[in-house]
Amino acid sequence: MRKVEERMAEKTITVKVKDPYLFCLDMLSAMEKYGDVIEKKNSIQTGGPRSKIDVAGYIKNKLDPRTDVFVKFSMTGDMVGNTGEILIDYFIDIISKFQTKSGIVSETFEEFYQKKLKPELRKISRVHVRDLRKRIDADIKKLEKKYK
Repeated sequence: MRKVEERMAEKTITVKVKDPYLFCLDMLSAMEKYGDVIEKKNSIQTGGPRSKIDVAGYIKNKLDPRTDVFVKFSMTGDMVGNTGEILIDYFIDIISKFQTKSGIVSETFEEFYQKKLKPELRKISRVHVRDLRKRIDADIKKLEKKYK
């Protein structure tokens, strides 16, 4: 199977909030409306008055039978007492997968997909990614106000 990956967007945001860990959990809940959320890491390490927070994962959303949109995210930060700072990184990738069977039909379809369908899919995905970015940023701002 051949895989074609394209990074469509990336962003880093820092927020100062009360109860950063709850902020991260609420952010995970908010992300569920964008697709299937897969948590890779969810930890809080405490050692005295300072706590370290690390939440990471990705969202998977199908664009067509061969193409997925992935939003990879990580939220890391420190918490002293009940307030802290969270660094939010997210990347939006488009990943297309092709069967790599040899034969004229497979090769012709892959060539057709690359020349005709992929440019159209790229236009559609740009609109989708732009909308997704706006919605994620709006959720971050909304939760930042909630936890100020």
